[in-house]
Amino acid sequence: MQRGQAAIVIVSPREIMRVPGVIAYVASALSQHGVNIVHIGSCYTDTVIVISKEDLERAFTLVVRHIEGAREILST
Repeated sequence: MQRGQAAIVIVSPREIMRVPGVIAYVASALSQHGVNIVHIGSCYTDTVIVISKEDLERAFTLVVRHIEGAREILST
C-alpha cells in the first residue's frame, strides 16, 4: 500500500459465498459516489478495498449504509 491510502476490510458471514455480485455491488456503490478503488481483493469471507485516505470517511459511511440496508431487506 502506498502513502495516502487506506483499507476498508469487510468481514462477511459464510453465506456470502453463495451470493453472486456482492463485490460488484459494493464497487458500483462506491464508484457512483466518486470513490476511486485503488485495489480490491477478496478471499473467502474477507473483502479488502484500498482507497485514498481522502475518500475514507465517505467510503466507510457508504459501505456501512449499504450493509445495513441489505440486512434490513433480508430480515423482512
